Amino acid sequence: MEKKVFKIDELAIELAEGRCEKHLEAIQDCLNGFKALNMGNLTDKVFAAVVAGNPEALRPAWDKKIDDEVADITTNPAIAKRLRVDADQPFDEWADTVKQAFEERNAPGRAGEALAHFFSFEKGRAAINHQAIKEHYTSYWSEDGLHLLSLAEQAKKVLDEITAFMKEKGVNLLKQPVLPGDRPFMVMGYTMPGYDPILRQREGNIVINEEEIANHF
Repeated sequence: MEKKVFKIDELAIELAEGRCEKHLEAIQDCLNGFKALNMGNLTDKVFAAVVAGNPEALRPAWDKKIDDEVADITTNPAIAKRLRVDADQPFDEWADTVKQAFEERNAPGRAGEALAHFFSFEKGRAAINHQAIKEHYTSYWSEDGLHLLSLAEQAKKVLDEITAFMKEKGVNLLKQPVLPGDRPFMVMGYTMPGYDPILRQREGNIVINEEEIANHF
């Protein structure tokens, strides 16, 4: 069954796209750094490791590369061990760059998210996955939420009839509401707004609080 959209947060989408735009260059620098290691072509696996901040996923490939290069030079274990001592430095430096870029994208106080799946790998370059961002900031009705919404709509029809009847009889609905909502109340000397239930009265009319339903069901 096709899901029913409750809300698309356009502002959150716009802000997320702006944040991702600022991080594209750093991600691309990490990809270019991988190419400089001469470990092979850029692949989806490499891209996934970079945006996830997990360069260690590629270390086995680096170890194999170094082992093969050392084997081409010597078969003497002692010499091979000496050659291997500083061989990891290029990969370690690149790995630090990847981790730093990841931390900058996800550090607290960065005013929002720039998640790994907000980026995509297209023709060897990092790109913004606009569809993934839109999906992330789109909320859907659940089956329970839709059922409760249907019940609320049925109840609203009855309450609308009550409201219309009371208006016809000259009742001031602000002073004598059908439901809580319009009338403020006092708590320890402070004026509080009216209650905000699933069904409430607003300016003399019965309204359904769809957000209250969607957020809790």
